[in-house]
Amino acid sequence: MTLDQDVGVGVGHGSVSLFAAVLQTPVRQRKREDALNSADKLKITDTIPFLRRNPGMFFRAGQPNTAELIERVETYIVQGGFELEIQQQGDLIMVRTEQDWMQTGAPVTTLFEGLHPTPDRGLNTDRPEVFVAAFSRAWGSDGDAGSAFSEPDEDVARTLSTMDSKWRRVLVWKAL
Repeated sequence: MTLDQDVGVGVGHGSVSLFAAVLQTPVRQRKREDALNSADKLKITDTIPFLRRNPGMFFRAGQPNTAELIERVETYIVQGGFELEIQQQGDLIMVRTEQDWMQTGAPVTTLFEGLHPTPDRGLNTDRPEVFVAAFSRAWGSDGDAGSAFSEPDEDVARTLSTMDSKWRRVLVWKAL
């Protein structure tokens, strides 16, 4: 199901946003049961373009910035009970843990492709990987649960290949 096909509105490109369309619908026309039954059917199908068109929905400053992206990743990992090490060298950011925080049972690549809500961690929280994919020039990750990469990048690949084996998950990205 896509927004354009089944909801009748698009996201971005000058069309009415889904959120505006919902707000314009009188409450008495929306039944609670309908909302609950259709919640799993409504999905943003092009997540990364959606994030890039709407950074103000996800960043306090309204625009992506490296510090806030690092904070998003760090907060998620720490809330999961993992210790981490973060290092920044120029525009290259490295996050390393001695446990693999990306072990979900699903392929690691899916974490970088879509929004994955984590309501157990707080209101309106999502896994951070898709934000790294959307708001970096290049990225790569390797660990026990598998690997995932953006378009090939020499700096990212070199950094991942030189990591100490004690790290069970490494995420590297180039800041915008």
